[in-house]
Amino acid sequence: MESLRSWEIEYYQTAAGSVPVAEFVDSLSPQAKAKYIRSLELLEQHGLLLREPWVKNIPNVPKLREQR
Repeated sequence: MESLRSWEIEYYQTAAGSVPVAEFVDSLSPQAKAKYIRSLELLEQHGLLLREPWVKNIPNVPKLREQR
């Protein structure tokens, strides 16, 4: 079953070594950062079984999800 596998989240790193998503997350308020981290934990635990309101399918792109 898909939900039993643990997922690993990887962030894009530019050639210069910056990690734009991490920089954005670091700029969030403590409350917004906690909400973001919780949604990542859910994604790691449930993988492709996770649905709205946490993630939304991107039309015409199988298995690609938008984190909400």
